[in-house]
Amino acid sequence: MGAHEAARGDAAIRVLAEKGSRGFTHRAVDEYAGLPEGTASRYARSRDALLTFAASALFAADIAQATHAGRGRAIRLDAFATGADTDAVADAVVAMVAEALAAATTALLDAPQRYRARVELQLESSRSPALRTHFLIGRAMFVTEVAEALAGLNVESAHAHADVLIAMIDGILHRQLVIGEPALAKKQLGEIFVAYVRSIMKMRDGLGNSSPTKRA
Repeated sequence: MGAHEAARGDAAIRVLAEKGSRGFTHRAVDEYAGLPEGTASRYARSRDALLTFAASALFAADIAQATHAGRGRAIRLDAFATGADTDAVADAVVAMVAEALAAATTALLDAPQRYRARVELQLESSRSPALRTHFLIGRAMFVTEVAEALAGLNVESAHAHADVLIAMIDGILHRQLVIGEPALAKKQLGEIFVAYVRSIMKMRDGLGNSSPTKRA
């Protein structure tokens, strides 16, 4: 996404977050972007097209921010991908995966306007099959990102676990940004991810150690 397109996408997200779907018009996007009236209509002729453009901009920004926040921590997991042979190494793997997930979640929490825009888009998608398809594709990108990291650790059913983790993150965002006070502390969020990731790794090690010889 080029700089001009990114600026238009940011404007569309801010309109949704601040004015809601009822105030989401081509004119409002032009105004927020500081562009001449009629500019938005040239790249998104219908309201559905403008909503789809906003959804694309939203997911692009979220994935870039969350991936950047989590990847610096998750990149170290490659050293353990062949399996955790000791409790110490297993604990290190759990801690690093959980840290990466918590960092990505914190990055998304630091952009509350995007979450509010996402809620508006979710409501709109319930009435627009085209937007819903686009929305599901965007979510699948998040799931795939996490699933690839888990698969690299030889986790069974990596995609299913990734789907659950993304649902957990969605729930945490709603809890912190919509329900609000008293908000969960960052330490509590970390503990939640540690508990889930530890259960995944225990299942992996249990499956990996159940060879035919041992069962006999």
